[in-house]
Parts: sequence; structure tokens; C-alpha cells
Amino acid sequence: MKSLKIGLVKREYGWERILEQEKVTWEIVNFNKDISIYSLLILNSNKISEVEINNIKSYLSKGGALLTDTLSFNLLDKTRKISKIYIRNIVGKGDLFRNIDKINIESWGWKLKNSNYGLINEKFSAIYTSRFGKGFVIVLPFSLGLLMSDERSKKIYFSSPYTLLEENASLVSKGDLRRLIVNCFHYLCFMRNIPYIHIWYYPKEYKSVFCYRIDLDIFNKKEINNIVKIIKNNKGIRFTWFLSVINNQNYENEIKYLYKLNQDLQSHSYEHIVYNSFDKNYKNISKSNNFISKIKVAFGGITGGYPFSPYANS
Repeated sequence: MKSLKIGLVKREYGWERILEQEKVTWEIVNFNKDISIYSLLILNSNKISEVEINNIKSYLSKGGALLTDTLSFNLLDKTRKISKIYIRNIVGKGDLFRNIDKINIESWGWKLKNSNYGLINEKFSAIYTSRFGKGFVIVLPFSLGLLMSDERSKKIYFSSPYTLLEENASLVSKGDLRRLIVNCFHYLCFMRNIPYIHIWYYPKEYKSVFCYRIDLDIFNKKEINNIVKIIKNNKGIRFTWFLSVINNQNYENEIKYLYKLNQDLQSHSYEHIVYNSFDKNYKNISKSNNFISKIKVAFGGITGGYPFSPYANS
């Protein structure tokens, strides 16, 4: 009997996070029960028993669907050659890469021979998709659990006609990883001719909310005047401006003008830094608040430099 429930073999933060974000029906697989009820299985462990391996093989031979990684899939099929590879990024086209440009990985992974979907480092085949008996498998060349827990970052420079903006950003493209996994869910359910059920992103009768947010790290008059024109030409639409005060305090009159235009002013700290010290962070925030409170009496919003840990200063 087909079910719309997804089965996860082992508890793991990365997988659970995506399943909960999608709000699909899922559970940890109980191999003491009939696993044919699952719409698809996620095999995220290479340490399962022979009995469990045989149960998964039987499930696939009867038309099931499996999403897994190379090392875990090697338990089911040891005949296929695997090789270790450093994955800088993965690119691709087609159903699995819908709404994805490039997935930055920057980590070691395992490539499966005869992979046929996408490219690792724009050179080697990345993802293996195939039938397995009457079933279907997708084999990823990386451990999703490790990548979703990866806290590394690097400095990225965002282009601007006036100044080069620098931010620390996650080394791993976690948003694109999530999109890849969800596309795999869609693909496997489609191959089984069953619907992929999740809570709809745009619920009926509920209005979508679009929030205009600007992190004002640097006050650029020309760019801000362009935004002011947009505000005035669109019935006074309201933005939320998070001010990095150290780079904006010399433009107090201009910021007062934004407030007169009914713009929402909030704190992005005094310096664009998150310290490893509570006292230093408190002083950094307080210094920012002192400036903003001269313009706006009551406010309660603050956002720190993103991501938090890479900006840390002892």
C-alpha cells in the first residue's frame, strides 16, 4: 500500500531541518514494521544491519524510491566503483536543478561511477539517478547532514558602482542544497506516480507578505535618493532600514528625512561586528541605540552582522 509519508533512516539535523521546513509527513524508519508504506526512504547512514539492508533492497525491488549518498548506497550495491573527490561546487540542468544556479560545497565527497546528472567542478558527473529493480534511486555525492551543519564562511564582495561591499557569507550554499533536496522529493514521487504532499507555501485566503529590508552598512546618497524616489512614487511604501551607525552618523539630517518619510529605522549595531564578549556587544548595541534614539524615540529592532560567528572579535 502506497503512503505519502517519508521515512528517514537515522536522526540527523540537516535532513530533519529540511523535512520540518517543508512540513511533510515523515518519521524515523522502524525496520520492525513494513517499510513499503513509505513514499520514499532517505538512507543517511552507512552503519545499518544486513537485515535492514535487505529490507531496503526488497522495498526498492517492489517499486520504492530512495534518496541517499554514495557511501550509504555502497551498502546496497558494492559493484559500483566510488572515488573520493574534493567538491568545490555542483551545477546542473533539468528537474533536479530547478531554481538552482550553482551549489557551493567546498568539501570532500564521493563520486559514484556512471553518475548521470549535474557536474562536480564543472567536469565530473555528480548525481546518480537510476532504476533499482522496479524502484528508483537518487545518489548524492555528499553528506547532507555534514554540509547543513557546516559553519565555515568566507568574505564575499558584492559589486556596486560606488563602493565595494564586503560580507562574510556561508561557504556552503545551504539554500540551494535545500532546493536540490526538495527537487529530489518531487522527482522520486513523480517517478512513483504519487503526489508530493507538503504544506503549501502560499495558503489559500492568506495574503503574501513582502518585506522591504535594507541593511544600511554604508550611506550612499545617490543610491538612497533613488530609493526615496521609489518611496514617493509608490504611495509612501515603507522600508525597514537597519543602520550600521559608524558609517551613517555623519548623515544625521538625511536619516531624519527618511524618518519623516515614515521609514522604519532600526539598529545594525554601531560597528558592523559581533564580538565574542557580552559586554562588548552590549556597548556596541547601546552606542547604536543612543544615535537612533535622537531621531526615533521608541524602537525595538536589531540585527547583527551576518553570519554571526565569522564576524566574532575577541
